[in-house]
Amino acid sequence: MFDTTRQRLGSVDPSRQQDFRIRRPLKTHWEDVTCREFGCPNYVQGWMTILPQADDLCDWIRYKSGRHFSERTEGELTEFTFPPGQECFSQLNPKTKHRRPTREPIYEHARNRGLSLVLSGGELTGISGVTRHERPEDWVEHSSEQLDRLRRTSERG
Repeated sequence: MFDTTRQRLGSVDPSRQQDFRIRRPLKTHWEDVTCREFGCPNYVQGWMTILPQADDLCDWIRYKSGRHFSERTEGELTEFTFPPGQECFSQLNPKTKHRRPTREPIYEHARNRGLSLVLSGGELTGISGVTRHERPEDWVEHSSEQLDRLRRTSERG
């Protein structure tokens, strides 16, 4: 079923394609927050990290992490136990940092007017006629109307 739908949609004239999307761009719609503000389970309950004894991260945790922990070595593994109330390691990586939305999403409907669609930095370019809906309800109604129109057209053959 999926492949059939995909083929059918893939054969649609590009000048008639439409894109309904909900976006929350990272730069404008999110803010970094602390583990405490986020309610991070590691902050609330503490956590454990187990590493091979020879791993360079063991020394990083001991001497550079700035975290409080207890350490236990058994065989080739070292177990670090971090008590609650401190920032977890997710905060060190921009891709895994805790974030929360600061603004409502952008509800858009884009119509391709026979232009080529090009992915540029995660955004589709070459689209004309972008409509931004102020209310999510309007976006849902608009997308439902377009989908219904597509179904009726498909049923007629």
